[in-house]
Amino acid sequence: GKGPNAMYRWATDWDTNTEEWLSLSLEEMQEKNDNRQRGLSFEIVATRDIQPGEEIFIDYGHDWEDAWNYHVENWKPPTGDFESYSSITRLNNEKKDLLDLETHGSNVQLGCIYSEEEEEDEDYYDDEYGGLVKSGEEYKIADGTTREEYYWPCTIYAKDEDGDAYTVRIEQSPQRAETSWAAEDMPLFLTEYPRESIVFLNKQGASDQNMPGTFRQPIGIQDEIFPEQWKDIARDDHHVGGIDGD
Repeated sequence: GKGPNAMYRWATDWDTNTEEWLSLSLEEMQEKNDNRQRGLSFEIVATRDIQPGEEIFIDYGHDWEDAWNYHVENWKPPTGDFESYSSITRLNNEKKDLLDLETHGSNVQLGCIYSEEEEEDEDYYDDEYGGLVKSGEEYKIADGTTREEYYWPCTIYAKDEDGDAYTVRIEQSPQRAETSWAAEDMPLFLTEYPRESIVFLNKQGASDQNMPGTFRQPIGIQDEIFPEQWKDIARDDHHVGGIDGD
């Protein structure tokens, strides 16, 4: 069916803190907040039967809907650096060719699973590569690892004849401490590196969240769910735990 199929409300018996905090004044909440005590929680509940695989929809309020309709009516395709933007999710799902990176979009880079702690004693300098070389055969995804911090920027140096593995050059990760080889400006190559451990990533600051004209609008909370003792208080005088009194 169309329209919302769920709603938010204050947490029930699974979170006793919420029931207590709803009875407090703003001053009492402030005291608990100053003592770093956790208080309020929401829960999401169905308002009708939801079928398997059906998306959850919640009413965000009239202000959000008006802002979204305005965005849709006035949106224009991005220009400049984002004109050739490609969806990272689509590229990874379709397993696009790694050697054809320049055609995939200006926002795209490759990421390779790498750990600086593994097999460091086996690194060696190779004149053919002009840098350090070691086997990358063991760098495989474990337990469905997909978190971006596990991946280091990398480039394809060569493709093995069987097509299932590559020689890759690992670049210094901006999220990690500088490595000894990066400090010495020494290239690091991994041979026999598995295709499954290479993914498409957004370059830093180049995801769709950074596009000009990206839709941003706060999700409002209905006034009627707030306790009466929190209302009719000047906004400038009271702001507790992220909740403003009106």
